[in-house]
Amino acid sequence: MASPSAEKYLEEIYNVVFKNGYTSVTEIATSVNVSSSSVTKMVRKLSKEKYLIYQRYGKIRMTETGTEKGKKLAYNHQILEEFFQLIDLDEEKIPHEIANIEYYISANAISKIKDFINKEKD
Repeated sequence: MASPSAEKYLEEIYNVVFKNGYTSVTEIATSVNVSSSSVTKMVRKLSKEKYLIYQRYGKIRMTETGTEKGKKLAYNHQILEEFFQLIDLDEEKIPHEIANIEYYISANAISKIKDFINKEKD
């Protein structure tokens, strides 16, 4: 999965599936504020890449691989949110700042940020 756009969709799908066990094209379209046709195109791509289980007009479920990747993306999002809160970034700016970097930051950088957060909490 190379594109940040695909990762954004996968993270959103993961968040909804985590709560409900499944989701739909319409639900994702509403959640990310895009057309159903855009969601369908990305869901098909993610399905071909073995991240999702999708049948036309059916429920969207995640594969084990998709769940692992979605969980990692959601974790990274959470770490960045905690970090920005810790450094007292304006709450209104946090979602924008996270969106700017969350699909580009390395696992090593996330790990270092997590270590920093833990040290600051102690």
